[in-house]
Amino acid sequence: MELFKLVTYYNGKNVPFSEWEEWHGMRVFGENEPNTWTPAGLADLLFEVLPHTPETVSIYIAGLIKFATPQSVERAKEIHKEFASNIVLCREAYDALISVSNLKDAKSLLKEMAAKKIKPSASTWDALILAVKQIKSFPERIAAFEAAVGEIKAVGDRPSLRSYQLILSSLAESLPMEESKDSDKKKESVLKVGISWLSEMLADLENRSSLDVVSTKDHLFFLDAMGLAYQAGNLEIAENLIKLYESAANTVKMPALPVEGIFYNRYLLLFIERTSSMEEIEKKYKEFVPRLVGVSRQLTLLVAEKLKVLSQFFFCRNVLFLLNFCLVFFCRNFLFYLFFV
Repeated sequence: MELFKLVTYYNGKNVPFSEWEEWHGMRVFGENEPNTWTPAGLADLLFEVLPHTPETVSIYIAGLIKFATPQSVERAKEIHKEFASNIVLCREAYDALISVSNLKDAKSLLKEMAAKKIKPSASTWDALILAVKQIKSFPERIAAFEAAVGEIKAVGDRPSLRSYQLILSSLAESLPMEESKDSDKKKESVLKVGISWLSEMLADLENRSSLDVVSTKDHLFFLDAMGLAYQAGNLEIAENLIKLYESAANTVKMPALPVEGIFYNRYLLLFIERTSSMEEIEKKYKEFVPRLVGVSRQLTLLVAEKLKVLSQFFFCRNVLFLLNFCLVFFCRNFLFYLFFV
């Protein structure tokens, strides 16, 4: 049984580098090759010979969907239909099935869970949000998100950071990628909806006594939220995000390399863009660089442009600031060349 668990969980492959490397900073650089279900592999063979208990069937369904292909997802649904009437599947199997179902089928699975007295967890609600993400129409998807969040609160639960992050990522995916006649208008509309959602999310999260880790992807909420605030040019929301992330109540932290750096970099770029005082920009810059944010080409150009605009008022001070900026940039790149090239 233990062999079946491991083979199914890892799809018959070796344990990923990110799960066994002792130094957490190095885990980011592990292999990230696409891993899809291996048909007629060891997991399939073991499932055929093992007793079909609730545990083995649930493990098999979850594995088929974890490494999803159209064929493996269809196989998982067939297994569910075959065994659901005879045994009570584990919650993990339902979570997996809901995550790859359309909204109608997802609701049906939730009703089945309720009938069998299987209590939903945070991962169940995350799976429901994933089902809602599949809706193509933007207005219908937003309405479905509202209904899903309402359902979560109705049963006495709270949306997790992962659930909120999935909603934000769906909004970001709705932004127009190509320039067209109506692209600016559509972008403005999506960002307006996104900021409205983000404001409500922050109001909810700020009122919680603590923010604890529930999912390994909870930290992505802060990254996606800052990305949305940056695109919308909303400095107030960005500063509220910084306060929430750095508050004592929050135990969800981003990996310092590279995710947290991106989070603070977006905030710093937005702060520089929206601030007219060079003294405040210099203070904020020295606070973040190089402790939290590395010097990048985008940051360099933005600071140079800001100096150009404000140079007639703060010429001498700006020259010293620019020299300091260039020194940090040179030292950072020299050290990188020295140790890594």
